[in-house]
Amino acid sequence: MTAHKSPKLNDKDFRPYTRPFFIRRALASLIFLIAVFHSVGLRAQPVSGCTDPVANNFNALANLNDGSCTYPISSVSANSSWILDTALTEISGLIHDGSRLIGHRDEVVTQLYQLDTLSGNIVQAYNCGNVSNYNWEEIAQDSQYIYIGDVGNNINGNRTDLRIFRISKSDLQIGSPIADTIRFSYSTQTNFTATGINNTDFDCEAFVVTSDSIFLFTKRWVSGGTAVYGMPKSPGQHSAAPLDSFNTQGYITGATHLPEKHLIVLCGYNSFLQPFLYLLYDYTGSDFFGANKRRLSVNLPFHQLEGIASADGLRYYAANEAFSSSFTNVAQQLHTLDLNVYLSHYLNPISTVLHDAQEQRITLFPNPTTRSLCFGQLELSQLADYQIMNSSGIMVGSGSVSDCIELGELTPGLYFIRFNTGQSHRFVVE
Repeated sequence: MTAHKSPKLNDKDFRPYTRPFFIRRALASLIFLIAVFHSVGLRAQPVSGCTDPVANNFNALANLNDGSCTYPISSVSANSSWILDTALTEISGLIHDGSRLIGHRDEVVTQLYQLDTLSGNIVQAYNCGNVSNYNWEEIAQDSQYIYIGDVGNNINGNRTDLRIFRISKSDLQIGSPIADTIRFSYSTQTNFTATGINNTDFDCEAFVVTSDSIFLFTKRWVSGGTAVYGMPKSPGQHSAAPLDSFNTQGYITGATHLPEKHLIVLCGYNSFLQPFLYLLYDYTGSDFFGANKRRLSVNLPFHQLEGIASADGLRYYAANEAFSSSFTNVAQQLHTLDLNVYLSHYLNPISTVLHDAQEQRITLFPNPTTRSLCFGQLELSQLADYQIMNSSGIMVGSGSVSDCIELGELTPGLYFIRFNTGQSHRFVVE
């Protein structure tokens, strides 16, 4: 009997099996890298447009806000309103400092008033020390100081003593404040001839304070709208330089500022005493009118809003001074306004819980996509399940993670995919 011999194999016999395997693997790796670089390249390319998902003309592919967003006509009503003490008949400024509201009158009286946030009642009056009140129109703050603006200039438009008092918060609390003075003039004002009442562009009732500057929003009686001027916030004499102007369709009378959120809300009223708010957000630096600008009518006719304040950018306090005419009488009041529906998507977006892609080592490709989404640079076993939310936070899909997932019939727009680990990432459907 002849023994069975196994066939002798040499290197050539492996080539038909090994080469296609390694070729397929290399091609897959190359395709993956191309997709990653393509995705990164797409994200790196600046695309200008409207980046606000609640705007009429939202562009899901835009990553550079060019200030072009437009919005539907909208209004807000007061949740509650309280009549203020007669000491604040002419309230003209308001801030929210911790758990306190602080307001002031617009002439003569040099006290600040702490107001209860649940009733509007005066809790305490503060002595402001070595100051006088010709026409106080605004109050602002930073972490250390309160800034009181003696900046009203509507009587004749020719004041040469415009000033902002700076008072230490700690000194104010212990009752021994000594104010520093920031004096200024408008660099564009060269004529100081008396103009008569409400006949100047160099009046001001609103300003905000940043880390190193004060930005004034003027009340332009002649040209309309507002102009923004900037100057240092240090004591001394300064020339306020013009930065921008914008047609607010009314007179700006107050401002509140959340610098870390790039959010300013202005209040004002038009010539028919119809109050409004202007929401300015997602701007860069001091280009306050360079990004999102949303106007809200306030359903308080004949209320001359003079001050506005907020601690979180969602819930606001607004104050109006008393107004009397032959056809109506409006008392001085404090109102609460809820702007969650207009600003929560910006202040508390899903993206606030997102981790950076490099940090979590996740790559989505292709991104933008049309039908499917693939994952790279991650351990799939660690992610397991996912949910897909649209830009309004509504879940539009879910499933278990695999190398690639099908997106079904998602409409074009911005989406977020969230894994069971809590990690999230954004992608765009074209």
